[in-house]
Amino acid sequence: MVEEEGKEKSGEEEPKGSPPPLAIPEEILKTLPPDIRKVVSSQTALLMSGRTNLPHPLAGKITSGHIDKFLDNDEKRDIRKADADKSIRRYIFWAFIVALVLSVGLIIALVALNAVNLIHDLIIAAVSLIGGFGSGFGVAWLFKK
Repeated sequence: MVEEEGKEKSGEEEPKGSPPPLAIPEEILKTLPPDIRKVVSSQTALLMSGRTNLPHPLAGKITSGHIDKFLDNDEKRDIRKADADKSIRRYIFWAFIVALVLSVGLIIALVALNAVNLIHDLIIAAVSLIGGFGSGFGVAWLFKK
């Protein structure tokens, strides 16, 4: 921060093509053994290379036509996703209705046959099944945390 303030005050600016300043002073690098100096300087250069503001090579080639095409495709994808979601909701709704009709029909048939003990056992099994699904969702939720 002190160096930046000094540069601003003196009016010196680095040319755009110059590499960024090294994080390790040259005097310290000279005191290191040659093999370590090579590793440190290459790692420093690698770290500092990410600090440049070079544009992506394709950035200059993108036109408004490309952006329009991207937005159109994105809108079409959203419409397809909404249609798929609507289809899934319909399927789940009708599966629930069929299961409900079958369950009610089974209960009516068992009442007509006067099989109260069997109805009692089926209700206990259904409640246990629903509780098992609920505990499974609860366990999955705990593992997500």
